[in-house]
Amino acid sequence: MLFELSDERYRPVRVDARDKMGGTPLHHALHYGLKKEVELLLRRGGADPNSATDNGLSPLHIVCLRDGDDEDLARMFFQINDELHRRVEVDARDRLDSTPLHTAIYYGNKNLVEFLLRRGADANFADKNGSTPLHFVCGREVEDVDLAKRFFEVCDRLNQPVPIESRDNSNNTPLHLALIRGHKKIVELLLRRGAGPNLANEEGETPLHTICQGDNDDDDLATMFFEINDELHVSVLIDAKDKEGRTPLQFAVANLLPRVVDVLLDRGADLSSFVFPASSYFGKDLENDRLDSKPRLTFEAVAVVERLERRGYEPVRDDALTIMQFFAEHGLFADKSSEFEAELPSRGFFRRWALDCFLELTNDRLPILCFSLADLQSDNDAERSFRKFKLIAEDVQGRNLLTNFHGMDLTTDKLKSMVKKWQTLIEAVVDVKTTDGYSLRIFCIGFTNKDPQSSRKTCYAQHSQVRSIRRKMVDIITEDVTKSDLKGVVSKLLPDAIAKDIEKACQGIYPLHDVYIRKVKVLKKPRFELSKLLELHGDGGSSKGGETGEAGTKVDRPEGYEPPVQESV
Repeated sequence: MLFELSDERYRPVRVDARDKMGGTPLHHALHYGLKKEVELLLRRGGADPNSATDNGLSPLHIVCLRDGDDEDLARMFFQINDELHRRVEVDARDRLDSTPLHTAIYYGNKNLVEFLLRRGADANFADKNGSTPLHFVCGREVEDVDLAKRFFEVCDRLNQPVPIESRDNSNNTPLHLALIRGHKKIVELLLRRGAGPNLANEEGETPLHTICQGDNDDDDLATMFFEINDELHVSVLIDAKDKEGRTPLQFAVANLLPRVVDVLLDRGADLSSFVFPASSYFGKDLENDRLDSKPRLTFEAVAVVERLERRGYEPVRDDALTIMQFFAEHGLFADKSSEFEAELPSRGFFRRWALDCFLELTNDRLPILCFSLADLQSDNDAERSFRKFKLIAEDVQGRNLLTNFHGMDLTTDKLKSMVKKWQTLIEAVVDVKTTDGYSLRIFCIGFTNKDPQSSRKTCYAQHSQVRSIRRKMVDIITEDVTKSDLKGVVSKLLPDAIAKDIEKACQGIYPLHDVYIRKVKVLKKPRFELSKLLELHGDGGSSKGGETGEAGTKVDRPEGYEPPVQESV
């Protein structure tokens, strides 16, 4: 009627008139899905199919951002303009240089994505941020693997190549964005289509760095990432460093991801050169929902350190101070009874560092004695000389100091002499408990042995063989220790009977040499009982007739007595 009245009065309708936002009647008709009005505006009024709003949105952008994935509206829009011989700019750009294809992908309109591609939309146009349509597919908040698959399938049928490793302005690839969002199925799709697992962005961060900066302790994503690359025979740079020199393992520790730490260490991450994350980035990327859960944060922080220790890493005081600073910043030290539960898991961890500080203040006067057996024997017994034992003073009886086993290490020169080229180092760590209640952490080490009949220079074991040998180590150590008391375990360390059993048992898997119990740590001791300690030392040669000799006399102690720290011995 409006057009008829206008014709009667010879006053043309301003069909492309604009509102305050620069929108035309055609924009509004498309926004509300008014197909008859759209057709009327195009056929009778000659509306411009490419007019843009102040934000640069063309009518085609409006079609693509509507809910409902209305392919029929888009098809009608193109059909009418085709009949009128009007060209629709399928790659029109808005203020951010996004095309209608970018918009359709952003709103998850799969049918419109396919329709635009078939109408000639460029699958590789980049917006002002350098993001291509594939970046938009991978960076959506909600994973839509069907959209990703259809995008690739249509482009393949149209012979339109899609650069799988295109980079945005931050040098992030689509794989980086999919990993940031945790889109596992899209990650798998990208890897199988040839996405490189080692490409770094402008910060020097590889996809593996991105996995280790996630907010969830998702070891499934990390495991899948490695397994797919194994299938494709593509090597992953597990110790790659970003521009700040930080490795994926450091990021996993800094983001409190204990299960991801396990995956990295299982895959061969280098722990020998590991440096604990600095306070400048430790815990800085954690989301608010994690920071609000104090018990969870405490458990994860302690779990990360325990994972590292089980693999042989020895924390230093600066590491503990970094964690303490993080706890203090986020109020994890209890100041009222309701928060006491959140503080409990960390008490054991911090207690040992309190002892370390106390040792420094007292000039190491706490009675923990460390000595090498080479210092105590006149003969040069190679079997004994390279072992260092730690003894802790438990009590003083007269002039006798009663000590107990506190740990064992191989000397540094012995360890260095064993490491050689062309062989595989195999290690195992076991936490076990003796029959008399001592919890021990035992570290075992061994090296593959070259076959004298072989002409090969190397003697590397396969991954499956390494796992089998490590399993044997764990089983034999567990069986021997759990059937013995502490005295029996120590007696097996000289000579190293456990290591000899391991070496013999592994001959069928891969010959080994230089198998040793490298280290023993006492994690937990039973309640102090003087009578049992005296049994361990024997009668001490006490004098007859009840007289006090050099050995002194047994001193009665009340039940539950804990020996005080001796200022000097």
